[in-house]
Amino acid sequence: MLIRESIMKKVKLNLDFDALFPGQIYKIQNQEINIQPVNVTQIAYIIKKFKSIIPILKKENITFDNYNKPDNIITIINIIFENIPEILSELTGIELESIKKLPLDIIVDIFNVAMEVNIESKDSLEKNFRNLTQKMQNLIPKE
Repeated sequence: MLIRESIMKKVKLNLDFDALFPGQIYKIQNQEINIQPVNVTQIAYIIKKFKSIIPILKKENITFDNYNKPDNIITIINIIFENIPEILSELTGIELESIKKLPLDIIVDIFNVAMEVNIESKDSLEKNFRNLTQKMQNLIPKE
């Protein structure tokens, strides 16, 4: 594999990535933000960020058995609000400092829009994976 990669000439894609990742316009006052589906790099970052929350919950002794106790709910909300601005920045393309200044209702609304855009992208991805799986099955010799 490494030999093939070193022989092959790499092609840089000069594409309209905004068209490849159609999103949804979200308006805050007079400013429009085009919220687009996340790419592979962003997905990796977001997963890493969510995974970083697990040790914090363990440190606070929060488990599936006790997460719904009032004190634990407050702790969980605090942990989420400490981490959500970075995740939301990655999901929306809005700079982190701007997100931190937004009122909570707008943050929740933007998060909902970002999730909706990415769910639509996920549906398309699932369809493409189904097609790929079918094609791969055709390549596998039948006994």
